Amino acid sequence: MEKISFNAKLGRAAAPYEISRDPSKWSYIHHFRVHFTTARVQLIANRIDVTLASESPAPPSDVEVAQTADPQIKQQLAAGAMWWGLRSFNITNIEYKETIAMPKTDSGW
Repeated sequence: MEKISFNAKLGRAAAPYEISRDPSKWSYIHHFRVHFTTARVQLIANRIDVTLASESPAPPSDVEVAQTADPQIKQQLAAGAMWWGLRSFNITNIEYKETIAMPKTDSGW
């Protein structure tokens, strides 16, 4: 299966020809890195990788990425809450990594 990696933040003009010709024939996976800090004073922020699937080559908004990251961050902090009382966090940065396009198939995948 052909996969094409590209920077969707640059818009449709930066998309490879195969995608810009007919974007509806592709499924998209957008990769982000979400940085966050906890209520404790930290010198280095924690981070998690977030992946969102989409029917559009346009990357999801930061709000959608944050909503997807929220339960993942809470799960990561749950173990720490037992030991260090970590219950709250602040997302400090959402970093776009890449978009991967894969052709749709007739089998529904």
